[in-house]
Amino acid sequence: MSSPDTSVSDPLLIRLERVLAECLRRPYHFKPNDVIALERLRHHDIPDDWIVQNTSNVVAERHNTPIHCFGYIALVLEDWWKGRVQRSDTTPRIKPRHSPSHARSSKVSKPEKDPRYEAFYALFPEDSQPTPAVSESTHSGDDRYANFYKLFPEEKTRLS
Repeated sequence: MSSPDTSVSDPLLIRLERVLAECLRRPYHFKPNDVIALERLRHHDIPDDWIVQNTSNVVAERHNTPIHCFGYIALVLEDWWKGRVQRSDTTPRIKPRHSPSHARSSKVSKPEKDPRYEAFYALFPEDSQPTPAVSESTHSGDDRYANFYKLFPEEKTRLS
C-alpha cells in the first residue's frame, strides 16, 4: 500500500488547513493519516462543503478536548453524518392534520385526587381564587389561614 500524497494540492485540503488553523489558533498541516481520514469521509459520500463547515463546529463543541489531528474530527463528522442520514431515513414525515373544531373544545377530564394528599387539597381547594393582598395589620375578618387552622388547630391557640 502506497502512502497518500501529503502535498497540499487538493483545494479541499487547503480549505481544511485554513479552517483548522483558524479554529485551533495555530498552524495546521495535514499528515498522511489526516488524508486517509478525509478519503474515508469522501468514501461515505459526505459533501466537501459539509465537511468544511462542520469541522469548525467540532472544534468549537470540544473546546476542552485537545485536538491533535484531523482524524479525530473525521470520526466525529462521520458519526454526525450517519446520525443525520439515519434520522432522515427512519423519521417519517409528519403531515399536519386539520382536526375538526369540536375536538379542540372538548373538555379535559381532571385526574382523580390522590388520597395521600388530602392535607394539600384542604389547604388549596381547586375552586379557590388567589387571596388578595391584605396588609399584615388587619386581623379582623382575615381568613387567609382558615384552611391551615382547620388542619392544625393547635397552631391557632399557640399564636394567640
